[in-house]
Amino acid sequence: MADLSKLFEKAEEATNRRSYDLAIDQYRQVLVLDPDSEKARYALREVEVRKADEFGSPSKVLTGLAAVPNLVMAQIYSWVKKHDLATFEYEKILARDPKNGPISFRLGRALEASGLHKGALAVFRGITLWDEQNVEAFVAAGHAARRTGKIEEALDFYEKARALNPKHKIAVDAVRDLSAMLSLKPREKASSFRDLIKSPAAPSSGGAGEEAGEEAGDDLSQLKARLEKDPADRETAMKLADRLEAKGDLKNLLGALKKAVQARPSDAGLKRRLMEANVKAMEAKLRRIEKGGKTSPESDTLRKKLADAKKKLLQAQVEEDPSRLDLKLDLGLLLFEAGEIDEAIGFFQQVKKDPKKKREASFWLGRGFMEKGKHNLAVNQLQAAMPAGSNLDAWGKETLYYLGKAKVQAGDPGGARQHFERIYEEDIHFRDVAGILEELG
Repeated sequence: MADLSKLFEKAEEATNRRSYDLAIDQYRQVLVLDPDSEKARYALREVEVRKADEFGSPSKVLTGLAAVPNLVMAQIYSWVKKHDLATFEYEKILARDPKNGPISFRLGRALEASGLHKGALAVFRGITLWDEQNVEAFVAAGHAARRTGKIEEALDFYEKARALNPKHKIAVDAVRDLSAMLSLKPREKASSFRDLIKSPAAPSSGGAGEEAGEEAGDDLSQLKARLEKDPADRETAMKLADRLEAKGDLKNLLGALKKAVQARPSDAGLKRRLMEANVKAMEAKLRRIEKGGKTSPESDTLRKKLADAKKKLLQAQVEEDPSRLDLKLDLGLLLFEAGEIDEAIGFFQQVKKDPKKKREASFWLGRGFMEKGKHNLAVNQLQAAMPAGSNLDAWGKETLYYLGKAKVQAGDPGGARQHFERIYEEDIHFRDVAGILEELG
């Protein structure tokens, strides 16, 4: 890896001189070389915030309009599992509106989906600094800190989430589990991340295993021996799982969690942790099998198993926290892809009640009704999913395409033709629109 310390040094010097554009460019170069750099990810946003505070930023109306194409592309990339590309689109939005909480949260989720947990931690931590009442940001930061082996910091985040919402089950359970894990050694207050940003730069090439080694009191052999002696010891099982996950040792992580679940079959938290580990292990195996773009019967089988495992995990997470509409949307999409249309529609209908997710949920409701042959219902939902205004962006073309198909199915070829012609005027190569227009005559 290139010497990132030089880039950090140049970025910090530029920030001190208030040459914010140069500093932003340097931090972006770091992220090209190390996309999971926690320090660069946070510092980039902090500099963008300072620039906006000092020199002003466009109005919310203008930034909102400018964000539409990036947001649409990010959503499309997320649907096709191109999370790295979705990350770039979210970063473009945040460059104009760096304190945009909902977009920052989506960026954090995209980084998590890409396996960039240190970068996700930086993003979620930033949200908590600028929005101190955001319970879900504190919980997400706790999850990210835990995944990177920063157990004490994770506990701090969970405690703050619990203080904001004492009935938040995930935060309450996490505080209980991590407090028990850390009870054998005195806790020290986590240092301010703002201070870390100001400290002498250091490349983030060290793995999460090193961080975990610094923070965890027991070594792995002791934890394994203790769990072997008493498989029902939940505190040891969770502590061992955190250590193994931070090291990336998925094989032993699965083994330890399976033993713990066998000893405590009614423990929902352990079961969910095992499901999470199982999904990660299958994703890692699929990446190895398909390295270089190769596919095989083995990879096809594994993809089906992975989809089923993700569905079960999401079902468990939704059951644990029914208020998480983002999880319900993800579960609905998985069910849709698996052909479980009725179940998918049920989740899309719940998600649609959230004004922020209404258009996306309406789109998928329309797709679901098309699959069921409810063509008029599909038309209604797809019309509701159309973006406002006359500009036809990527989201609009995608929605208009399926709206045209729904009208064909509903027996309205003339109305369908109008939609396909609108797309054709904007993008002659979009999907198979040219062929459809020929068929419609």
